[in-house]
Amino acid sequence: MSKIDLLIRELRMELPITVISELEPIFAKYATKQKPRIPGSRAFARTEPHLKRDRAPRPKPEALIIYPDGREVCNQKTFSGRMEYERRRDIMVDRQQRRCAMCAVSFDFKASTFDHQMGRNAKYKDERIWTPDGNPQNAALCWDCNDEKGSKRTPYKFQVTITQAEYEATKGNQ
Repeated sequence: MSKIDLLIRELRMELPITVISELEPIFAKYATKQKPRIPGSRAFARTEPHLKRDRAPRPKPEALIIYPDGREVCNQKTFSGRMEYERRRDIMVDRQQRRCAMCAVSFDFKASTFDHQMGRNAKYKDERIWTPDGNPQNAALCWDCNDEKGSKRTPYKFQVTITQAEYEATKGNQ
C-alpha cells in the first residue's frame, strides 16, 4: 500500500460518516488502484496488452570488416568470421609449403598460428594474406616462434615469395 492509501484509511477511521461521504470523490481520485492478481501467479496482470516496440531487427554482424584504407579484419565474434580466419591461416600454411616463416620447421595446419606482420593493434591490424599487388603479407608461424616473437615486429627469415597469381596457378593444376 502506498502512503496516500494509508493516509486515506486513517482518515476514514477518524472522520465522521457525514464528512467521509463528502470526501469520497477526493479519496477515489487520489487512491491508487489495485491491479488484479493472476490466479496461481505472483505477478500482477497487465491492464493493457504488452506491445513490442516497433523497431528494425538488428543487422547481423559481418564476418569480414573492410576499412576505408583497405585493411581487412576477420570478426572473430561470429562463427563465419572465425572460419574465414582459419581459412586464411590454412592458405598461408599451404603457401609456405607447411613450414614456419621464422624457423622453417615443418608443421601441419593445426600446429600453426596466424602471425600479423604489423601487429594486432587497432591502427595497423590487417588480416589480408596478399597485398593488393599480389605479394604475400602476414605469415603462419609455429606456436613456439609466435610465442617468442610476441608483439615485436620481426622480419620473417624464411618467408616464401610466391605471388598470389603463382599460388592460384599451382592450386589450379592440382
